[in-house]
Parts: sequence; structure tokens; C-alpha cells
Amino acid sequence: MSAGAIQLEYTLLLPAGSSIRTIADADREGVHIAAVRNHHSAIALSRILYQAEMVFADTPDPTFDLLRSGRAGLMASTRYALLKFSHRLPGSRLLKGH
Repeated sequence: MSAGAIQLEYTLLLPAGSSIRTIADADREGVHIAAVRNHHSAIALSRILYQAEMVFADTPDPTFDLLRSGRAGLMASTRYALLKFSHRLPGSRLLKGH
């Protein structure tokens, strides 16, 4: 018998009108990505970003506020969590893939 495992899909929440289609599109100078400090999605993303800058809050709601206020252009988290936030940001969409 083996221990149970959980696989989470991480992605990005994009505001209406965003031209970003892939993670590579998001990794460019001047792009700010909001994430929950020390969350697994932030740790995973920090390993693949070279130019974009991550901005942090301590919990999901203030992290979403970074996006909603324009202090970040994207938000990173689990697909499930971002789906819930997308309803609070008209015209937003989740990045396809993970």
C-alpha cells in the first residue's frame, strides 16, 4: 500500500484584455504576478520565471486585491482557487494549460 497523493494544477488568472496566452508570454520584463507568499504555486512559478517579477501577499484575498487594483497584471494559484476569484473580476480568464 502506498500513501495517497494529491496533484494540483497551477495556472494564472488574467484580467480582461490580457494578451498573454502562455507562461512564456507572462515571463517578460515589467510583468508583475501576484501570488500567496510561500504557497506551492509561487514556489513552482519562481523556478521558471526569469524576467517577470512576483509580488506577494500573505493570503489569497489580499493577493487577489493586488491583481484587482492593478499592482499586479496576473495572479498565480491553483486552478480551483482562481476559478472562484475569476467570478469577481468581470471578463477575466484562466490561462489554458498549467
